[in-house]
Amino acid sequence: MFFVVAVGGCGRVGYIHGDGSVPDSATPTDVGMDGTGPDSSGDAARDGDATGMDGGAEDSGAADVSTTDATTPDTGGCPLVCNGGCGAGECVIVGAMTSETIVCPAGLDCLVRCEAVDSCAGIIDGRAALAVEVRCEATGTCSDQIWCGDGACRVRCRVAGTCSSEVLCMTASDCEVRCEADNTCASAVRCAGGPCQVDCDGVNSCSTVDCGESCACDVACSAAGTCSSLTCTAGCTSGSGCSSLLDACNTC
Repeated sequence: MFFVVAVGGCGRVGYIHGDGSVPDSATPTDVGMDGTGPDSSGDAARDGDATGMDGGAEDSGAADVSTTDATTPDTGGCPLVCNGGCGAGECVIVGAMTSETIVCPAGLDCLVRCEAVDSCAGIIDGRAALAVEVRCEATGTCSDQIWCGDGACRVRCRVAGTCSSEVLCMTASDCEVRCEADNTCASAVRCAGGPCQVDCDGVNSCSTVDCGESCACDVACSAAGTCSSLTCTAGCTSGSGCSSLLDACNTC
């Protein structure tokens, strides 16, 4: 269960477990390679019954907010975690300057926008979403792991130093990671299963790329100091990167 918490005086919004705990950063072995996400089940309890004039019970419709979590819809049918709104089946989450985990709700596409300096500093967990897009567009954003789900996953690291922890596309049907600025994707990009495309356009970006278990892998290490550790699908190394155009390098 998750709450949206406003921190007085700072204009910040965070996401916390119902018991107040904050998830620890995980290693790849903690990710859950089966692609299952954290338990986010839970229905909002209803109370506040009032007795009508005829002595019968009348439902006041008041919600017990103590049971509200990321999957609980607000009055407009949009999960509360989707603070940027919902439209066309997509939940928009505008990340705050907090280290709390952001969890995309199940049953929707999920767009996480990290637009403020040092926002989205905690884990971004998209494993329950139908598809995930994460945009890291300000200094210091996306500094913890990004977990993709079973659907398509897009990650954009557009400002120097963003996406400094792992990007994990271990079960995604299709994964695209763009490390566009200098020193982006400084930890690792790891793909498995579906096709994987990683563009390392920034100087010293993509320190580690591992797509050896993907059905097709395309990695472009186009800038200086990129891809210091690179694992392609077997036999699919091409120049300084990986290519799915080579013989037997696309088994999707």
